[in-house]
Amino acid sequence: SPKVAPFCSPLKIAQTARTRYTTSALHSDNPDTMAPKITYFPLSGRGELCFLCAAGGGVEVEIKRIGMGPHKELGPSLDPPLPGTVPILQDGDLTLYQSMGIETYICNLSAKYKDLSPAEKAKDDMFSNFKEDLMQALAPYLFSK
Repeated sequence: SPKVAPFCSPLKIAQTARTRYTTSALHSDNPDTMAPKITYFPLSGRGELCFLCAAGGGVEVEIKRIGMGPHKELGPSLDPPLPGTVPILQDGDLTLYQSMGIETYICNLSAKYKDLSPAEKAKDDMFSNFKEDLMQALAPYLFSK
């Protein structure tokens, strides 16, 4: 009989990603290239899928956690200045914000995802956008005073 892989919850994958990718590591064959750094809150939210993309795709990233208040000062302090929002990805001279752009960038670094068809990539984008729709709807309830 065929073996069925055990169910692995997204929470477990996220915890694995958080544990595995907390220090600088290489993401290419160039020993001078450091792993992309993603700055985000110490909670699950928009940035979490960035970590899941990295974990699933075998892309090592450095995770920098930032407090809920100081994040508003981080973006404007960068060069070039960014809005006071997270997640923020820094990879060499490249700085990105907005979770969906970061997710796409991380997936494009992965050798595992390089052969996906346009239809498969579109489905990934569809689910990413669905996640954003949910976050927009839930945010007022989660972060209201």
